[in-house]
Amino acid sequence: MEPNSPKKIQFAVPLFQSQIDPEAAEQIRKRRPTPASLVIMNEHMPPALPPAPLTPLSSVSPQSQNASPKQRKQSVFTPPALKG
Repeated sequence: MEPNSPKKIQFAVPLFQSQIDPEAAEQIRKRRPTPASLVIMNEHMPPALPPAPLTPLSSVSPQSQNASPKQRKQSVFTPPALKG
């Protein structure tokens, strides 16, 4: 490895099992939701709690902390004005 190159992390990977019990595979398939079913479940579920009002001590609402980056409101950077 070269002295300036980034360090590479090596993970211990368990040996791949080519054959698993078909009954176990079916149980795993039934237990794991698909992305499409998650979207459908989220669309039909009403919100559990109404949004809490902001208190003066909390500067960031709990909803924005849990929201994904695409759902958060993007703030626009305004550079400081030059003094002349």
